[in-house]
This record gives sequence, structure tokens and C-alpha cells, in this order.
Amino acid sequence: MERSIDLKKALPLSLVAGFFITFLVVNPSRYIASVSRSLILFAKAVLPSLFPFLFFSGLLTCVGGGYLLGIVFAKPVSKVFHAPPISGYVMVLSLISGYPVGSKIICDLYQSGMLTREDAKRITAFCSTSGPLFILGTVGASLFQSPYLGWVLLSCHVLGALVNGIIFRPKKQTFSPILPTVQSVDSLLDACIKNSVTTILAVGGYITVFGMIGDVLVDVGAVKLVGEILGFILRPLGAPSELCYGVALSFIELTRGFDYIAHAGIKTTTALPYLAGLLSLGGACITFQSMSFLSKCGIEARYYILTKISQALVTFGLAMLTCLFVNFG
Repeated sequence: MERSIDLKKALPLSLVAGFFITFLVVNPSRYIASVSRSLILFAKAVLPSLFPFLFFSGLLTCVGGGYLLGIVFAKPVSKVFHAPPISGYVMVLSLISGYPVGSKIICDLYQSGMLTREDAKRITAFCSTSGPLFILGTVGASLFQSPYLGWVLLSCHVLGALVNGIIFRPKKQTFSPILPTVQSVDSLLDACIKNSVTTILAVGGYITVFGMIGDVLVDVGAVKLVGEILGFILRPLGAPSELCYGVALSFIELTRGFDYIAHAGIKTTTALPYLAGLLSLGGACITFQSMSFLSKCGIEARYYILTKISQALVTFGLAMLTCLFVNFG
């Protein structure tokens, strides 16, 4: 059966695709190099660290380990977040593994019948987080040469996610416990490997595409324009121009923006709240990665973005308070 084309959606997407294809044709060496850098970043940093988490979390979910771990967290998550017990399992693995593992596990549990759409929505508000490997290792120790800063960021990030879960919790506990369906052991490893490979390749694709998109937007001056607009808004709050430009870069891809901020000579107490807020927001690349899973649960992009903006504002405020009491030397 032939499907009709939705021109309202097709035309804008076609124009966007044509825009980026034009840059590939006009200056292929520039953007082939851009794609190569992203692929190297993915192969060296993301693939080795994320793939094991995807595989073992998938395996744990399939054998019903999430249900058992959920029993341990049943009372805290039901009292604090009005969420089903299994959300404690999602929260722990999201905090340990980082983006987009939390969203992937929510999708897996929904497709296995252990979560309803409403359960998945309420869990998303506090189970979509960055992980300690990125915050402590990449941001704290590597980019900013300050493990102490990494621990402060991690603390604000985790607390911000928990507060956000309270903000979006429903008035009543409406969930019902669902027992897990355990797959056959014979096909378990094969299924988990294939699922993890498919997921990690999708993540690599997003990182590669958004690496090129970021370079194009820098070249056409779009990032500079957004930075200037942010400067107009944030400069009265004490944010220098370099910080505003770094924030604009982070809207596309976190690591690139954080790298710019780290080398811009910005005072740590000035940059900290923005770094914390951006970690919770996630950037466009992470948003698309997460939505590739959450959309399968019937969760709309606008709801997910709303929860991330809320979490970013909460974390920003917590980091601002932290700066009043913490001395970075």
C-alpha cells in the first residue's frame, strides 16, 4: 500500500537536508575531516565506555534483575516520586551509565510490558542523566584539570535529577506491579549483543551527524549569533561573552562546548552553574539520542524537553547556591 507524503513535514526536512548536502559538496575536505573527528571520538571514547553498559544493562533487564533491584528501592521511589518500584533500577543504571542508557532501559521495560506509557513518562523526569565517567573523567579531570569540580558538578547533577522527579510526580500513586517476562537463556546473549550493537551504532551515528552540523553552524555564524543573543540576556548576570559562546556550542554537543569553556579562561565559580545546567539539559545530540528510544514509549519530544529544561534550571540553581559555600582556590 502506497503512503502519501506529508508535505508540511517533508518540505522543511528536505530543505534542511539540502542545506547540509550543499556544504558537503562545496567544501568536502572540511566536512569529511569533521566526520572523521567525530568517528574517532566515538571509537576511542564513547564505544569502549558505553557498549559494556548497554550490553550488561540489557542482559540484567532480560533476566529480571531490574525487578529484583526494584524491590530494594520500592518504598523510596513510591513515596518520593509516586513511581513504580522498577524505576529505582532505571535510576541507578542511568546515574551509573549516563546518557542515553536511562532512556534505553525505559524503552526496553515499556516494550516488555513492565511499564505503562504513564509510568515511562514519570520515570523520564528523573532517570535521564549524565554519568560519572563523563562528569568526573572527561569534564572534571580532563577538560578542567579539576577532579574537585567534577565531584561538585556530579553532586548538583544527581540532586537536580531527584528534585526534578519530585516536581513531575503525579498527585497519586496509580501504578500497579507487573512481573517481568524472562527470555529463554538460549537466545538471551545473542539478542542482547544484537540489541547493544544496534543501539551503539545509532549513538555513533548521532555523534557523527551532529559533529558535522556543529561545524556547519559555526561556519555560517549561527553559533556566534546565538552566543550574542545569550550574551544580551546573560551578561547582566555576569556571564562573559566567551561563556555565552560556549553555552551556544553546548546546545549542539556538550563535549565541544565544555572544551571551549574550559580553555576560555573563565572563572570557575562563574562557569559552574552553566556547566551544571547544561549537563542536565543534555544538548541537541543527546536529546535526539534519547528521543529515538522514548518515542517508542509514546513520549512526545515536547514533554521530554520540558523535563530537561526544568531539570537544567533546578541544577543551575543548586550550583549557584554551591558557589556561595565552595572555594575552588
